[in-house]
Amino acid sequence: MTMPSDPRVRAVFFDVGETLVDETGMWERAADAAGVPRFTLMGVLGDKDYAGMIKILTEQIDRFVFTTPASAPLQRRWNLERLEAELPPSPAPAAFEPDFDRALEQVQEGAGT
Repeated sequence: MTMPSDPRVRAVFFDVGETLVDETGMWERAADAAGVPRFTLMGVLGDKDYAGMIKILTEQIDRFVFTTPASAPLQRRWNLERLEAELPPSPAPAAFEPDFDRALEQVQEGAGT
């Protein structure tokens, strides 16, 4: 998929829900075509294969901001301190912000949006 550059595009959002198709390549190309950074605001339930998701995204993004969505049930939230301790070294810098709104602000500030 080739997207024309449009100066009005300031951000590209990619929401991975319960999807069976890996669309990360499409998201990467869309962000590049729009000339916006590939920052990832990531909030995952603790019972998901977040390590696998992070591994796939690490090669395709510029920066991670890990958070916990307020809508995540308490018993299924991931532990950001544990994630930070377990996360292998990566070329993509990572921030760990438990407050979703502050995490979103960090991504917006870094992306210039």
